[in-house]
Amino acid sequence: MKQFLPLFFVVALAYSLSAQITIASMDFVVGDSVFQATDTTYKTELFATGGADLEWNFSGLTEHNRDTIAPIDPATTDHADDFTNSNLAFGTIELAGYMQNNSDEYVSLGFGGYVAAIDADILMVYDDADTIIDFPMNYGDSRDVDSYGSTYATVQGNDIRLSESIFRTQEIDAWGKVITPKGTFDVIRVNEYMIKIDSVFLIIYGNESYQEDYSSFDTTYSYNFYTTFSENNFNKYPLLEVEYDNDADTIKQTRWLTYGEEEEDNTAINKISNFNTISVYPNPSSDIVNIETKENIVSINIYNTEGKVVRTSSENQIQVSDLPSSVYVIEVKTTNSLYKKKIMVK
Repeated sequence: MKQFLPLFFVVALAYSLSAQITIASMDFVVGDSVFQATDTTYKTELFATGGADLEWNFSGLTEHNRDTIAPIDPATTDHADDFTNSNLAFGTIELAGYMQNNSDEYVSLGFGGYVAAIDADILMVYDDADTIIDFPMNYGDSRDVDSYGSTYATVQGNDIRLSESIFRTQEIDAWGKVITPKGTFDVIRVNEYMIKIDSVFLIIYGNESYQEDYSSFDTTYSYNFYTTFSENNFNKYPLLEVEYDNDADTIKQTRWLTYGEEEEDNTAINKISNFNTISVYPNPSSDIVNIETKENIVSINIYNTEGKVVRTSSENQIQVSDLPSSVYVIEVKTTNSLYKKKIMVK
C-alpha cells in the first residue's frame, strides 16, 4: 500500500534542502586574509529580477588578476589617534582606510596618511560614517544610507578643501545558490546602487570662500553575494561581487573569493611558471629582492594588501627598503609565464 507524506512535511523538507540564509556578522579581524580574483570579460545572465531559491552560474570565470585582502592593526598606523574607534585598517602604516567591524555593522570611518601623488598628508574623518553593511542580513531587507566627510590640505602651495559624499541604496532581493570556480555556495544577494561624489575646492584668499576646481560623480551598480560557508574565510567578505552597466544590462567585472597560491591548480592565472624555474630571495627582505630565472623578465610588480602596485622594475632585482613592513605579493612576468608569490618586507 502506498503511503503519502503530509503536504506540510513535504514542503518543509524541500525548504530545508534549499533554504535562505542569514548573515549574522562578518568577523573580519586583523590576521585574517582572503584571496580575491577578478575577471573583466566574463558575460552571463544577470537575472536582474530577484526572488527565492534562484541559481547563478559563474563557473566559467577566468582569473585575470588576484589580490590579497588583509587588514592591518589600526594602532600601528600614522593616524591611529584620529580613528580610536577603528578595529581594522586597510593599506599601509603611512596611508590607510579605517573601518569598524562589529556585530551590528561594517563601517568605513574615513582615511588618512601621506599621498605621494599630491605630496600632502590628508586626513578625512567622515562626519557621517559610511555604513557599508548592517547586520543581520536577511532576504527582503532594504535600506538607504548617506555618508559625508570633508577636510583641508595644502597642495603645491594652494589651500584646498576636499569633500566626499556617498549615497547607497541596498536591497537584499534574492537568495539561492551561486556557482563559482571554487564550488557551489548558499548565498543571499544584495542589489546595490551607489553614488560617490568627490570634490576639490580652492580656498580663495584664505577665507571661507570656495571655488570648485574638480569634481567627480561616480555611479556604481552591483550585485554582492554573501555566504555562511566558513572555510578560507569565505564568510568574512563578499563571496562574489558583480559590477554591471545598468543601461546596457551587461557585466563590467566580476570579483570572487578563491584559494591561496599553495592550492592553485596552475590553470587560473594565465601560465604560472614551475616554481623551480624562478627564485625570489631573500624572503623576508629589508633591502633588495633578487629574482633568478632562465627566462627573459618583462616586468616585476609588487602589490600591497589592497592590490595596488607600489613598486615596479624590469631588472632582476627590486628595491624594497623604503616600503613599510608588511606582506606583499610580487608578480614576475616573463616572456612565457606569470609568477606570483607572497613576500615579507621587514
